[in-house]
Amino acid sequence: MKTMAFAASKGGVGKTTLTATFSVEAAKKHRVALIDLDPQQSLAVWHESRGNPDNPRLVALDLASDMARITATLKRLDSDGFDFVMIDTPPGLMKRIIPAVELADLTIVPVRPSSLDLNAIDPIIEIAEDAEKPFVFILNQVQPDGKDGGLAAGALKYLATRGKTLEPPLGLYNQHPGSMMTGQVATELKGRAKAIAEAKDEIAKLWQAIQKELSGLGGKSASARNISRRV
Repeated sequence: MKTMAFAASKGGVGKTTLTATFSVEAAKKHRVALIDLDPQQSLAVWHESRGNPDNPRLVALDLASDMARITATLKRLDSDGFDFVMIDTPPGLMKRIIPAVELADLTIVPVRPSSLDLNAIDPIIEIAEDAEKPFVFILNQVQPDGKDGGLAAGALKYLATRGKTLEPPLGLYNQHPGSMMTGQVATELKGRAKAIAEAKDEIAKLWQAIQKELSGLGGKSASARNISRRV
């Protein structure tokens, strides 16, 4: 079993939307569990709107859950035969972000192409590096057809100095947040709109890139190791 944490110290970068979207993509071929550590419980609300399916399955945790409780939950999910666990984290609440990053095999850091977002990546990098855990960036909400005045190109150049950014960047499509309101994700929408087709292609390619990162880690999953408690 592999565990992914979606983490960023800044809100509005797309953590919950990406957690939901990649869980649906992964569930096409694998058993997926979801953990929502954000007090707003947006991922849990989305899952309920979806009809509380078994795959992906939402695992309820006390919002006061600490390292030991989360570790126990991950071990149980591993024993139950889940292939992936995806953890949605809140912005700013480090006592919930830290255990998620420490217990994850890979931390995914969504970043929008703005100076405020780029300046906010340092806390997550510090947590991951202190825990000696791998992390990658996903550039999110990029305006299509290069209409951003070079913001995306500049963001990618800066992120390259701090870590690895998975390709391709995700476009700024209303279908991503809009579909979440009805318990779907953008890749499940029907129709011939260009944005839907592009979103499906981007998510499929990024999920392949994430799997490649996970397969390159080797060894036991983080949830199977004895990780010391820091919070």
